[in-house]
Amino acid sequence: MPRPRRCRRVGFEPDVCLFKPVGRRIFELKESILTLDEFEAVRLKDLRRMDQEEAAKSMGISQPTFNRVLNSARGKISDALVNCKLIRIEGGDYKIVGGLGVVKGEDSLSLSGFKITPQIINAQNGNKATLR
Repeated sequence: MPRPRRCRRVGFEPDVCLFKPVGRRIFELKESILTLDEFEAVRLKDLRRMDQEEAAKSMGISQPTFNRVLNSARGKISDALVNCKLIRIEGGDYKIVGGLGVVKGEDSLSLSGFKITPQIINAQNGNKATLR
């Protein structure tokens, strides 16, 4: 029987959790779901340029686990970019931490050469608004 999964520490909660290719209708797209711990792994390694040991310690997991989480995240992001899929950031086994309490960071993730248009979808009526 496998041991219980450890709760991963996440130091940043994104304000926008949905990214879609421009010019495509949302209902036409397949989804790639990125968990919040996968998002955090990409943020720490690729945006903050931490080494894997330091990033794993920050998340409260081992370096091999961090590597698996990071590879999973990169695979999902690559699949979404290459195959024009919607990226949704949600779920995972995590807790938001940082300093003395909950933190909302100022980091943003951008991919050079790609135009990313975050959108907020109104769950009640399906209307969407593009963020600028």
